[in-house]
Amino acid sequence: GRRIRPLDLAQLSSIGIKKIRVFKKLRIGIFSSGSELSSNKTKKKKYEIYDSNKLALCSLFKRIGCEIIDLGIIKDTKYDTDYKISKRLKSLDVLVTSGGVSKSQTDKIGKFFYEKGNILFWRLSIKPGRPFIFGEIRNKPFIGLPGNPVAAIVTFFMIVINFIKKLSGENNLPVVERVLPCNFSVEKKKGRTEWIRGNILKKNDGMYLERFKSTGSGIISSLSQSQGIIELNEENDSIQKGTLLKFYRYEDMLN
Repeated sequence: GRRIRPLDLAQLSSIGIKKIRVFKKLRIGIFSSGSELSSNKTKKKKYEIYDSNKLALCSLFKRIGCEIIDLGIIKDTKYDTDYKISKRLKSLDVLVTSGGVSKSQTDKIGKFFYEKGNILFWRLSIKPGRPFIFGEIRNKPFIGLPGNPVAAIVTFFMIVINFIKKLSGENNLPVVERVLPCNFSVEKKKGRTEWIRGNILKKNDGMYLERFKSTGSGIISSLSQSQGIIELNEENDSIQKGTLLKFYRYEDMLN
């Protein structure tokens, strides 16, 4: 019920066991969605943006032991969405999309899953990542991540990782959160869980949580320049300096 570690290999080899039964790697197919995304890795047109989500998500899924299939970009048309997803679904264990899950007229991914699949939940009381969608299509799980880079990656860490690990055969998931006092005060909406990026700060022989200065869903530097995610409980409408909060390091969750 856990990933094989070097210490496990030592024990197995010490008693002469050379083969054991394991779960195969999950085949994760990843689409990006959006007509504004550039498919060219080096050049883009003026109205296009680079697809930053795809590279990050492929790398993250690999880190937790998955086989990755880059399925490219789905344009914001019903035909492109229906054709590309239906064509590639057979070869996958799990389908993952990034973008296209909001309620806007241009977003087609959510509408496709609503018509062709079985949606188990869609739109959560969280920030960032409210449009997150999850369900099944042809007896295979699908995960619809938000298009905003921060929202996509934060929901990967806080929602997707444990699901994928369970599906991969891990049933002894370690406790990865740390509980530390915060070095900030902030107001929030009651009834909504909020995940902000931050770091552990050493101060006066103690350790505190410091939040990243910007919290927007498009600010990728809040991910690359932080150590992990600070969780603000849904029951609170304000956090005062010194409050004990849960902190999840990226590296702890990936191991």
